[in-house]
Parts: sequence; C-alpha cells; structure tokens
Amino acid sequence: MTVYEDERGWQYKVRNYGQSYKALYRKKESLGWHGCRGKEFQWRKSEAEAQADLDAFAARKGLKEVSGEG
Repeated sequence: MTVYEDERGWQYKVRNYGQSYKALYRKKESLGWHGCRGKEFQWRKSEAEAQADLDAFAARKGLKEVSGEG
C-alpha cells in the first residue's frame, strides 16, 4: 500500500472498512484518519481499485510517495 504526502504534510492512504476500500487522509500531526471526499473517491470492492483512485489523484496533485504505513 502506497502512502502519499502533500506540501502541507497531510498524508493519504487506502484502508478497508469491512469489505470495502477507500482513500483516507490525515492532517499533519493528527492521529485520526478521515475518508477522502469527492467524485474521484468512491467506495471500492478491492484495495487495488481504491489504490488506483488514490494513485491518479496523487499524480494529478503532485503528491510525493512516503515510506512506511503512515
């Protein structure tokens, strides 16, 4: 699973909720993760589909890939 970070220090990753997957974000120095909103972030049946949504968003927004689980 790829974790991304934007220029503000916010992190983005994919996580499951039961049998569904979606991209999440957390603000810099925050412990809580929140679901990304918008048409590009739909609930998906597989981690790969949700990761593809996040990868496309990251490419469009110029996010950098960071190591670790985030």
